[in-house]
Amino acid sequence: ISMTFPGQHNVNLDQHPIISGSELDCKWKNLFPSFFAKEQQTIAAPYPLDKLFERNIQESDVILSNAIDCDQALGPRLQNRQHFNNYQRSIDSLVSKLKNMICRSYRDASLHIYGSCLSDLALGNSSDVDISLHLPEALQAKKNFAKGTLPAASYEKIMKNHVWKIGRKISDHGGRSGFVDIEVITRARVPVIKGKYLYANNPYTPDGAINFDLCFLNDIAVVNSSLLREYSLVDPRAKLLMLFVKAWARDGEVNSAADNSLSSYTWMNMVIFYLQCLDMLPNLQDPTLMSQSGVIPNPMNPFHCVDGLSTAFATWEQVRCEGHWRPPSETSPLKDVPVTGLLYGFFDFYLNVFPHSSMAVSMRLGGKSTMLKTEFENPRFTRLCVEDPFETFDSHCPHDLGSPCGEFGWESIQNLMIKTQTNLDKFLCRSPTKKQRQVHVISDISQFWPSEIHINGTNGRNPQRGQRGKARPRPQHNKKKQHG
Repeated sequence: ISMTFPGQHNVNLDQHPIISGSELDCKWKNLFPSFFAKEQQTIAAPYPLDKLFERNIQESDVILSNAIDCDQALGPRLQNRQHFNNYQRSIDSLVSKLKNMICRSYRDASLHIYGSCLSDLALGNSSDVDISLHLPEALQAKKNFAKGTLPAASYEKIMKNHVWKIGRKISDHGGRSGFVDIEVITRARVPVIKGKYLYANNPYTPDGAINFDLCFLNDIAVVNSSLLREYSLVDPRAKLLMLFVKAWARDGEVNSAADNSLSSYTWMNMVIFYLQCLDMLPNLQDPTLMSQSGVIPNPMNPFHCVDGLSTAFATWEQVRCEGHWRPPSETSPLKDVPVTGLLYGFFDFYLNVFPHSSMAVSMRLGGKSTMLKTEFENPRFTRLCVEDPFETFDSHCPHDLGSPCGEFGWESIQNLMIKTQTNLDKFLCRSPTKKQRQVHVISDISQFWPSEIHINGTNGRNPQRGQRGKARPRPQHNKKKQHG
């Protein structure tokens, strides 16, 4: 058992020269019972608007009406299907052109998009298209390197040759086909070729061009994005809540792991786990549900086993057809809860309900089973711990998605959550007249957020963000409030 305390080094309790055996049981288990609980606990999220209803019993209808108004006003703005369909066609055109060019030299090559283009969780802006290039030759070299039969220098040389060969091919023959600004990057964890395709008819850019990142053997990112997409298909409110939280994190500048915060992917994991605790989403990685849905993990399936990790999961269509999991019933209060209400409940869940000091968020386990933070090598009591759904704590590459966010980063996020929840509280509890309702219809999701998260002239973005090594400043507290 490994525990880490604020300001101290990691302590292995089982091997401690003084604290061990029966002394461990009588001392530490009494102090931290949740860490040493033998039985798994179930985390159940309360009804999202319970707190507001308790304080405003006579105005519950007004609260629901305000939340529904917000959903109707903001839903179409975050999901412009016409633009998205045109954007999807521009992506298909890009992938088709690249595939035709690459397959002249690598007949068995395949390309797969990932990220928000696959998960359909883009915020309606012209972000780069992320593409994973699967080369059987490069995959075999990677397997030989993992087995130890190929030296590191030889593996690096082989990968560089593949990257440069494809990069030169796109650069030399792509000019007349519309490919420009080709940049080859080999000194990265995942080799990548960056570029721009001019003839994509991208609806989000004036010239119709689209930027792309062509990564090599990034199959784990493909299955990650595919899993997010499946969860977004279960309930339209789940997808819209993901977009709400993603927009909030972007505007509040808490969506970048490079800035000592949490990535957008981590926030999506948190949304899914929250909805699982509400029983609004199933656990698509649950072995029992997978078996009932006819999904049998097959190591020979390239998307059931990626980089030695178990990446199999049931799709929503498989689960829906078999009928072994059902959404909230018609009589459930969750059946018609508005997305804005779910957003309020999301902040309340991670501020007041989820025990982040002792438990880890894990959508792989869902809300039915909990995981102690001590399963990871270096847990911290003072920040959130989020398990990657595939790079799990017991795999050969455990990944805590919350690790980039230190103590002060998590404190900043909590402060932003509190201010946003207070702002939402005022908005949902107001009782305007019919005339005022027409005047005060919300037109942009940023009206929900506290005024201090808006950066003048940058649409919520800090132009200096993304610089590694610069930790977020420690929050400045008001001394009078600190003692009050």
